[in-house]
Amino acid sequence: MTRRQAAGRRRAATGLVAFALALAPAGAGLAADHRFTPVGSGNPASAGEIRLPPGFESRVIIRPGDPMLHTLSGTFGQYPTNPDMNALDPSGRYLFTSYEVFDPHAAARSGSLTRTDLVTGETVVLVSGRRAADGLKWTPWGTLLLGEEYPGGGVWEVNPWTGEHQRRDLLGTFAHEGIAVARDGTVYLGDEDKRGAIYKFVVSAAARFA
Repeated sequence: MTRRQAAGRRRAATGLVAFALALAPAGAGLAADHRFTPVGSGNPASAGEIRLPPGFESRVIIRPGDPMLHTLSGTFGQYPTNPDMNALDPSGRYLFTSYEVFDPHAAARSGSLTRTDLVTGETVVLVSGRRAADGLKWTPWGTLLLGEEYPGGGVWEVNPWTGEHQRRDLLGTFAHEGIAVARDGTVYLGDEDKRGAIYKFVVSAAARFA
């Protein structure tokens, strides 16, 4: 084993320990009787409940079809259907959710990205009319990237507080399945085309996605 391989194994082991600690219930120690125990396979839970290990709790945040969702313009409607990806803001208070509606006519009338205040429960539609909204990730400079998962789909950069958004053509036109953004702003993009492809975009410090 080379030094590089040994260092890689130490980093992997450290990552597994950190992941295990993140899964432990709040306040739990490392004693054997408090370690995370996953539920068994074949989870028979209905749509209204989730089976969880001891010490964990769940609550409904968004239920598609519920009434009284308002937009930034103040109009009311319903929660969009087909929620797909979630992203928390750095503070952990606001949950952003994309909605994967493939039918272009339905998507034109649907919310594509919402922001939910986990303290007050208030949800607003930030972006609407985007078809098959899927991938959702934060950039290091505090915006969101929202991808569309259909052959002519693009990536939109969204201001998470005003809803202002702009298509970033440099990130490609294809069925965007997933997005990952590194700390230096490098963007990795997955193509849902059945032949499969992963793209890497290196951001210019001067222009970013302009």
